[in-house]
Amino acid sequence: MNTFTEKKENLHKLLKEGPAPTIAYSGGIDSTLVLYLAHRLRDGDALGILVKTPAQSQRELEAAMDIAREHQLNAVIVEAQVLDVDQVAHNDKSRCYHCKRVMLQAIKAAAQEQGRQIIYDGSNSDDQGEYRPGAQALAEEKVLSPLQLCGFTKTNVRDYSKELGIKNWQKPSVPCLLTRFPYNLKEPISREQLNQVEEGEKILSQICSENFRLRWEGANTARLEASPEDMPKLLTARKDLVEALKEIGFTKITLDLTPFKSGSFDRK
Repeated sequence: MNTFTEKKENLHKLLKEGPAPTIAYSGGIDSTLVLYLAHRLRDGDALGILVKTPAQSQRELEAAMDIAREHQLNAVIVEAQVLDVDQVAHNDKSRCYHCKRVMLQAIKAAAQEQGRQIIYDGSNSDDQGEYRPGAQALAEEKVLSPLQLCGFTKTNVRDYSKELGIKNWQKPSVPCLLTRFPYNLKEPISREQLNQVEEGEKILSQICSENFRLRWEGANTARLEASPEDMPKLLTARKDLVEALKEIGFTKITLDLTPFKSGSFDRK
């Protein structure tokens, strides 16, 4: 097994080789590290492409562009209409694959317009042990994962990002808004429902730390998930919280006593 120093050397070598790369950039720490290193190792000749979809939080989109500007990274935004795909709109179990494929195709089209052929993403070695149907889309679209190829774990990514002074090195993973919905819905998810969930989580963000979710569990029904330390805060703010969530359309609101853990609908 390679040491951390060897992993870094291998990553530098990979990112410096070949034509100028495009990075599928999300603003998460993994893709930020790949874009940051490619940008510096290639004297600025690296491009991050961020895909805007109805399933992405506006707050996350703005945060991604802020971190790119702060580190003077080249990043642009393209749009993809993922809800036009039935498997995505109905939150099929394979939704992530179909959604990822549409997004990657949008990235490839934008990259090719600039004469760029090589696409990298931010998948790391730990991702191989999780349920990630989007990995199939990466393989089909011939997107390479430098961190994975060089054996970088999530801990490696955070440690190296901290060492380099990348501002979002502690940022937790924030999956798209579709993960807040149950699988295999009879009716398609609407932009309005996605906006409702986003607004609800914006309200929660004023009370909770980063580790919280608002799960959509049927018309006008929200299930709140939080870390153990944040549950008392939610109960203290219960009256105002309920009123605020009712104003955006949630009339039935429950608090899950099981502490927040990413991927609750996957576990179900």
